[in-house]
Amino acid sequence: MFTDAQPGTPPRAFPLLLIVLLWLSQLVPSAPAQQSQSQQTPSEQTTTQPSAGASPQAGSGNSSSPQNPPAAQTALNNPRLVETDEKRSLTCMEPRIEFEYRYDRFDGGINGDTAQITWLQSFGSAQRLAAGIEFPVSYQSAEGPGEHSATGVGDITLQFRGMLSKGEKFEQAAGIEVTVPSSSPPLADGQTVLKSVWGFSAALARETLLNGEFGYNRAVENQYPVPDTNSFEPEIILTQGLTKRVDGYLDWDTYYEFNLHEYVMTLQPGLDIALDRQGKWTLSPFAIFPLNHASRAVETGFAAGFDFAYNF
Repeated sequence: MFTDAQPGTPPRAFPLLLIVLLWLSQLVPSAPAQQSQSQQTPSEQTTTQPSAGASPQAGSGNSSSPQNPPAAQTALNNPRLVETDEKRSLTCMEPRIEFEYRYDRFDGGINGDTAQITWLQSFGSAQRLAAGIEFPVSYQSAEGPGEHSATGVGDITLQFRGMLSKGEKFEQAAGIEVTVPSSSPPLADGQTVLKSVWGFSAALARETLLNGEFGYNRAVENQYPVPDTNSFEPEIILTQGLTKRVDGYLDWDTYYEFNLHEYVMTLQPGLDIALDRQGKWTLSPFAIFPLNHASRAVETGFAAGFDFAYNF
């Protein structure tokens, strides 16, 4: 499933993908300018006059009818904040396609580059059900004795999720993810892993959103002599609106591997940048830091990358 490559030779696909992303960012259309008052038709500019026998309403100084005050806006009904945050939230069912590039540096002189395509599609007029797929392509370069470089397709993940309840300040969803082995070590574990997950989103303030997920991962098939995946994975994400087009987030991800009796914890700060006025195109640079020794050995020594997404 992977081919040998010369150590230190970067994959040719990644520079090409970066060029394509920069080209796509130039195609983002700007929002049309609002029409001026002088462009309105005379009928639109004419105000409605009260009838001769009409009396003004009590407590009002004019004859115009009172308008209902707008509903209070929270983080969950803030379209910009929700659209830029949906790639990390289980409760978001909006259809999207996303490209992610990630660079990893491991102990022992091993480096890795991963490009991943994620597609999510919702179903029904209420958009309470969604399904998606993650398709990664990885390149690993090694400089240590006995190590070799490899390029290939990583394990593919299929996602299924559904909304359980949805309110103005709190919503929750549940889902199932199936990781199927489409590669072999060192690019993948070669296991069929079933993950059941429950997640929530809570509006803490108008520009502050808290997401949480609690999942259990269990290997149902293993093709190689490595320990079966058996872990509990909680994750907490705090998103804060900074400007009209920029949000910041902090992602604390951890899992406890029962076979190894170890906690693996990472911290991922990042930004969400809306590239257009509607927030359909977003660019999200990020970095990942390990929080303990087990994280450096199992997950990453350091990672950085970006997400480029389009929300339908």
